[in-house]
Amino acid sequence: PADLVRQHYLDAALLRWSVELASLLLLGFATAQIARALRLRDQHIRMLHRMGQMQEFLAQVNQEAALHDDGAAFLQKVCDLAVQRGKLPLAVVAQPDVQGRFRFIAAAGQTAYLDGQVISTDAAEIHGRGPIGTAWREDRPRFNVHLDFAAAVFSPFIRRARSFGLLGISALPLHHRGERFAVLVLYRGDDVAFDPEMRTLLTELAADVSRALDVIELRQTE
Repeated sequence: PADLVRQHYLDAALLRWSVELASLLLLGFATAQIARALRLRDQHIRMLHRMGQMQEFLAQVNQEAALHDDGAAFLQKVCDLAVQRGKLPLAVVAQPDVQGRFRFIAAAGQTAYLDGQVISTDAAEIHGRGPIGTAWREDRPRFNVHLDFAAAVFSPFIRRARSFGLLGISALPLHHRGERFAVLVLYRGDDVAFDPEMRTLLTELAADVSRALDVIELRQTE
């Protein structure tokens, strides 16, 4: 009878629905884990690709250091190679003047971003609290993804950077004759965090550029 069939169906429904729900949850969890694994794999592949580009960039910088006999031309070449070989959207060498305002003595890429930019060495000024001013004061590299700047006061700077496709920044102090000389600023067009290998590579780059400046001056003297 139809009523008996319906009753048997309802009696078994709770167990059946529970099994079906558990199966759906398990399937959803497995799908989420697979998607996460794929994202991590893609991110790792992109990072390896970026590392390869940056290693090629570093090798080219070391080759150029042996060819130049002018420090200013060498720094400009470093910026050019960062854009051409390192596939970076913007590379800048910033040097503070006697008033503590950074001048851009070499640049390549999206240089229109630098128009009207004010960057200071003074931590009391908002223009001095970014990675460039901080790297200069602390005399150590600073690595930031722009999303790290949570303070509302940085919002206008973040929006302007994003409009030029600049999402990450590394500020690397350069030295000459054993003293602070300038800051090599490399902007990235992705928001992937700087992993330890990339930080080590960029720190090595700054050390190589600093040594090259001393060698070029020695070559000029000789």
